[in-house]
Amino acid sequence: MVNLAELGTLTLDGAIEEAEPVLLAMAWELATSTWSGSVPVTLIGFGRSTADHNPDRFRHFTSVDEFSKADATPPSVVLSAEPFDVKQRECLAAVVAASTAASDGWRLDVSTKSTLIDDLGIEVEFQRLTVDQAEELVATLTAEVKAEQMPANDSPNVPAEPPSATGPELRLLGPVGLHNVDPTKVEGKKINRLTELAAFLLLHPGATAEEISRQLGTDTRPWSPATRQGYISRLRTWLGHDENGDLYLPNIEVNGGGYHLSKSMNSDWHRFRQLVGSGPNRDVSDRRARLEAALELVTGMPFSSIGPGRYAWNSWHQREMIDAIVDAAHMLAEICQQDGDLPAARRAILRGLLAEPVSELLYRDLLRVEHRAGNRTAVKDAAGKLADIAAALDVDLDEETATLVDTLLGSGEGRLTRHLHCTHPNTSR
Repeated sequence: MVNLAELGTLTLDGAIEEAEPVLLAMAWELATSTWSGSVPVTLIGFGRSTADHNPDRFRHFTSVDEFSKADATPPSVVLSAEPFDVKQRECLAAVVAASTAASDGWRLDVSTKSTLIDDLGIEVEFQRLTVDQAEELVATLTAEVKAEQMPANDSPNVPAEPPSATGPELRLLGPVGLHNVDPTKVEGKKINRLTELAAFLLLHPGATAEEISRQLGTDTRPWSPATRQGYISRLRTWLGHDENGDLYLPNIEVNGGGYHLSKSMNSDWHRFRQLVGSGPNRDVSDRRARLEAALELVTGMPFSSIGPGRYAWNSWHQREMIDAIVDAAHMLAEICQQDGDLPAARRAILRGLLAEPVSELLYRDLLRVEHRAGNRTAVKDAAGKLADIAAALDVDLDEETATLVDTLLGSGEGRLTRHLHCTHPNTSR
């Protein structure tokens, strides 16, 4: 905890891609902490969506020049991804990216995991929040607000089927691909890049031009404006129009607020969420049918079969998809076991393991199913695979897993209980 008002200026030494996650974490700390509730905050050169989500607290400027020209800017805590002369501006305190100008405050190195604060004689590790994580945070909080505003007895009418059976569809729950489009309409060597661009826009609605350039390029060589616009134009042409004559990738002037794919653009991930997101009041048979339909969309680990160095922005989304698939497979397996349908339970578990081959939760489900089926050999095989996974990853398995194997096979019968120490109780997966 730093008293910014007393310190005055905090300068972050490091490249912008190293400083921005630190600035974003600071912004969200200021936005959510009760002690800073009355402090106005100005963001410069980063965090537009963060500011838009907190309009009562935050002001956003794209550059120092725009900030300097603003009329009657009230004194505030300024977080800037661009260097500027703090002394020329009236502000409560400032945290700025590195510059060559001397600073009366602290200079902290953000290029390493931890940094030494000479004035205090301690080493600290900064909180960091990536752009993708901040976008996910905004989306989650926005969804929560909408859910709170919806009457308790009013559930959204979510279609179980895609908007169009013939329009373009992104497949992300397995090998990535863009389906129902004509591959001959674009250069073959650009298909992978265009598919990644489509996936990025689908999962980051409202992305700015700068975000696209940074995320689809590399840290050292982001896409130039010409490269970015060329790919966007090619993707717009490739996707074409929906049945109403509207573009699947509208011009930014039409939709405003960044780049969006049309609501009629389909994906297996959106269909999956529609199917598993039904309310708890649905009867068990309907719930089972929807979960089965959702798992049919899973063809492997999400975002698999992508080229090296691509989709560097997707780790957050991939983890979310994997967790959702594991949860759906576990839930369906339990429903099928309650129905006495062990083959269906087994199919659900194996489909989930396509997405997460090392899920202990699903392996425990499989152990129980094979035990109920009287298939002791399959129980020993599943326990052996768990032992292989633990050895390959050099990890300890859950105490619950070891206890289950002991119960089903007898103490010391499986390789899992003979050779592995299990020291992680109460782990969910």
